[in-house]
Amino acid sequence: MPRLLRRKKPGTGYIFIIILSLGLIVGSLMVLEGLLRPGIRIAAEVKARQIVVSVINQAVKDIMVDETVSADLVAIHKDSQGRVVLMQPNTVKINRLVAITTLHVQEALSDLSQASFSFPLGEAVNSPLLSSYGPAIELKLRPTGSARIELEDRFEAAGINQTRYSIYLIIESEVVLLTPVLSQDVKVATTLPLTETIIVGEVPAAYLQLAK
Repeated sequence: MPRLLRRKKPGTGYIFIIILSLGLIVGSLMVLEGLLRPGIRIAAEVKARQIVVSVINQAVKDIMVDETVSADLVAIHKDSQGRVVLMQPNTVKINRLVAITTLHVQEALSDLSQASFSFPLGEAVNSPLLSSYGPAIELKLRPTGSARIELEDRFEAAGINQTRYSIYLIIESEVVLLTPVLSQDVKVATTLPLTETIIVGEVPAAYLQLAK
């Protein structure tokens, strides 16, 4: 009678090879992750800052599109010879504008929680040739706290016998950056011009400075 052939069970050596191979693969992946983690952190932080600044800029632009909002923010007083003798910011209107802008920026940042972003893994290796390649790393942003806006005014040279008086919005916000391999807090600050006035001649000896 023909003998029945039985399949041999894998020996201990075969199982050892499988376990060793899996261990090498897992170990290699852990080492690779450790090497890429700093680059991923930097690339993700850069991407996060770009996204947040873009959102803030667009939110402020949406407010400033109404010309009546940014008009008459600074009153200029001249003497009988037409020389500027006093500059007076309209603090009531400026403070109202800051309040409206703060709310609009906060709403825009809150919408980030519903969106997903990504960047190619090649951006984490700091190579111009590979920056556009590799699998996509998913990126999520979670705003924390409220956006903060401060005012700053400056006198700057604008040409021969001309001075530019500008009022800037300094907007700060914080977000939590989330990726599959890390999470961290990111602080973002951007400075945007609110209004500017060109003074021809000497800078006035007196001006009412914005309250900080």
